Amino acid sequence: MMSIISRIKWVMVVILLNMPLPLLAAEAEATETIAITSEPTKCYEAVWGSDEKKKAGLGLNAGQAVTLCSGTTNAARVVECFLEAWAHPKNGGLGLTTGQAITLCKTNSLQ
Repeated sequence: MMSIISRIKWVMVVILLNMPLPLLAAEAEATETIAITSEPTKCYEAVWGSDEKKKAGLGLNAGQAVTLCSGTTNAARVVECFLEAWAHPKNGGLGLTTGQAITLCKTNSLQ
C-alpha cells in the first residue's frame, strides 16, 4: 500500500510533466528566430553541435562545452586552442585529454 507521501509525490510528478508542455512549445517557437551572436554561444554551438543546423560537435558533453566556452570573448580562438591541444601529436597537436585541453583553453586561461 502506497503511503500518502508517495501518492503526493507521484501526483506532483504527473502535474509537473504535463503542465509545462505548452509553455515549452511556446518558448521554443519564440526562440526559433534568435540568431546566435554572442561569443560564448558561438563557441558552445561549435563544440557541442546543433541538430537544427546539422552541425556536428567535437564530442564534448554539455558540461564540458559550457566549461570551455563560458565567458569567452573570442569563440574561434577558444575552439582553435582546444582542437590544437586535444589533437594527437602525430597530427600536430599536444595530445592532451579532453579535460586537460578544456582547462588549458578556457577563456580565463587565455587572458
